[in-house]
Amino acid sequence: MTKTPSKKYADGEYIVREGEAGECMYFVQSGEVEVVRRSGGREFYLAVLGSGEFFGEMALVEHDLRNASVRALGEAEVVTMDRNTFTNEMRQDPSLAYQMLGRMEERARELSQRLRHIGGLLPDEAERVRAFGNAYPLALNKEEFLKLVKKDASVGLRMLEEMSANIREMDNRLVNVSVFNPE
Repeated sequence: MTKTPSKKYADGEYIVREGEAGECMYFVQSGEVEVVRRSGGREFYLAVLGSGEFFGEMALVEHDLRNASVRALGEAEVVTMDRNTFTNEMRQDPSLAYQMLGRMEERARELSQRLRHIGGLLPDEAERVRAFGNAYPLALNKEEFLKLVKKDASVGLRMLEEMSANIREMDNRLVNVSVFNPE
């Protein structure tokens, strides 16, 4: 995978800030990073990501502003990948998009469970969680997906964008419910 040279960040140093334009995504090479959002004067923890994980893909695929800040927990080393490089990599290796969708599905499942815990699921989502264990189940035939993306990378980008929009909506709801429901 073609990426830019890595950059090291000191403990507490911000890598990206909420509200910035998202021109690239990031891969954690070593250490850990913390994903946080601010709302109502408070900071909300969304996730801790370690070596091999990625972040910033949502702003990259959605062409939107970053919906969270990410800072180093201890020393962390990350590399970046811009949208053109990502699209080219996905054409060469469609499994990249499949792996990312899988990880995003895991994030959606984690968010579903957190929302379920605080009573923030919508009625249809609650039904899907009971049925599938996730409000946004990912039902993909890997081989068919890989063929489609190899033929047309925009298919993978559209699926990543759809999953990203679901995660963004659930992140927003989690923060909003938390602000208004201190439980």
